[in-house]
Amino acid sequence: MEAAIAEKVVTLNTRQAFTEDPAGVRFPERIGDLHIDQVDDLRPVDPSLGRSIHYRYPGVKVSIFVYNGGQRTIETGIAEPGIRDQIVGAIQDVYVQGKLGYYMDIQAMNPEPTELDTGAGSQDALWTRLTYAETEKGIDVEKMSWIFVTGYKNHFFKIRYTCAADLFDEEMAGSRLFGSFIADVGHIFD
Repeated sequence: MEAAIAEKVVTLNTRQAFTEDPAGVRFPERIGDLHIDQVDDLRPVDPSLGRSIHYRYPGVKVSIFVYNGGQRTIETGIAEPGIRDQIVGAIQDVYVQGKLGYYMDIQAMNPEPTELDTGAGSQDALWTRLTYAETEKGIDVEKMSWIFVTGYKNHFFKIRYTCAADLFDEEMAGSRLFGSFIADVGHIFD
């Protein structure tokens, strides 16, 4: 079943800016220090799943999911009743990965509101931070992951930023990388 679904996903490997057609949102080639790497079109599987845009930097990966979940209208910001459901669902997805044995020692904060700077104002979003361990090449690696969810142009935007926790150790680039990402990510909502 999963192989049949994977065959329908259209993947574009790119280092170029990308415009998400139904939402009309332009994703730049860089957000902070992260470069666009891949776009997955999930609409052939199910039109409500939309697209996912992936950014990378050594040790950091970001996925931005743009979808409508089958809803005809989605309010901008976090007023949409379904926004909380989307972030709770994203947290539950991480716990499912734990039950499947991919993640261990999962801890999640309760979602809280925040504002992403758009340059011309701000975009309200709900966010959470998760920590967990993931086995990579036989070694357990502590991870940190932030999830932001908001409504914009009749779509849900779910942003997941993940990196090794030790990237935030003294004299490592974690704080700088995350800070530059947060400073820039709001501009997709300009």
